[in-house]
Amino acid sequence: MATAAFLEDIMRSSFRTIVVSTLTLILSSTLASAAEVRVLSVGSTQIAAKAIATEFEKQTRNKVTFTSRPPFDIDKELDGQSR
Repeated sequence: MATAAFLEDIMRSSFRTIVVSTLTLILSSTLASAAEVRVLSVGSTQIAAKAIATEFEKQTRNKVTFTSRPPFDIDKELDGQSR
């Protein structure tokens, strides 16, 4: 059974991931002009990430496409994308 401290650590990690992803998304939009930005996210961060992406789409007119996976499948998804 998960303890409160463990769950809090997961939430903090998820929040950091959202912040870093958002900053990367914003910075990359200034460096390159992309018609579509693909985001691979963990399900628990999807609500916040979509809200940020909506604002990003309004500001840049780039399309953001989400793929949501459980945390343990992220590595598998990235390995499949790199081939």
